[in-house]
Amino acid sequence: MKKQIAVVGGGYSGLTLAYFLEKAGHQVTVFEAEERAGGHCLSVFHKKEFCELGSVLGTSEALMKFLRQLGVKAEYKYFHRSFLGPNGEKQAQIGPAEIAGFQEQLKRLPEYLAPYQEALNAPGWANIPDALTQSFESWCNANKLHTLMRVYAPHLVAFGFGKSSEIPAIYALKYLDIMTLSSMIESRKLISFSNGANEIIAKLSERLEDLRLSSPVTGIIPIDHNRLTIETLVGAEHFDAVVVTVPLDPAVIHAPDHARLIGCYRRKAYNVLAYVARENYRTTSYFTHNFDKDGHLLLLYSSKPDQPGPLLTAYAAGDLP
Repeated sequence: MKKQIAVVGGGYSGLTLAYFLEKAGHQVTVFEAEERAGGHCLSVFHKKEFCELGSVLGTSEALMKFLRQLGVKAEYKYFHRSFLGPNGEKQAQIGPAEIAGFQEQLKRLPEYLAPYQEALNAPGWANIPDALTQSFESWCNANKLHTLMRVYAPHLVAFGFGKSSEIPAIYALKYLDIMTLSSMIESRKLISFSNGANEIIAKLSERLEDLRLSSPVTGIIPIDHNRLTIETLVGAEHFDAVVVTVPLDPAVIHAPDHARLIGCYRRKAYNVLAYVARENYRTTSYFTHNFDKDGHLLLLYSSKPDQPGPLLTAYAAGDLP
């Protein structure tokens, strides 16, 4: 049955969701608070070069198929990776004697994840198994995956997911899944966009019937069990359902249980920076000595590792100095 559905948030998640809901026959309205769609999916251009400020994607044939449907030019690219010490010296992520242990633990991982596949594959965070509510570090230790955890840790910290000792296991395993981990560590391939990841947002925006920019949602008010009202600065409209894809002030949601749940989200400052270097750069560098420091660089990388250039992206957690 055709429904009127509101999507709050016009980032990559919101636009993709709206696209598939429309393909399923529903009438969709996307409300985006900012004057541009895309959220963290943003490419910055400088003298015909560009860098990505938020789009790092592992190898996924399903995603590549989706990009081809949209007409977005993308391909798999090999990237160079290094771990650097305080003085810029290269360091091994794990010692040579630990490699066999890591490979054995990675091989065992699907066995340990098998009982949780339903929760890992389901959208959202409902019905989380108790075992996956403990920290990722505790879960790995309980399953004797010590080396695997150390390999996971730099990617979790550098890309803003958090420290292994702090984030729930479900969070780490759901977002940095085996396929993504393997593409980043073993094959060292990521999806690279010929014209920047902005092209995804442009193609999705072209296909949507009702995308509203500069339209912050000020109220989500249930009418009954089947309808609700979405309020913005310009008026109110009724919908059959709403999907929230961005953090909202709990006061916006006029449903106590849902407002309480959205108030449970905790966020930490995470900074994405762009630099023009003095020399061309191609190596993705992890600054592991900064992983416990706020406001220091965690990761530096080029969006085009096969075409080294001076335009770089860097990540830093916490407040910048």
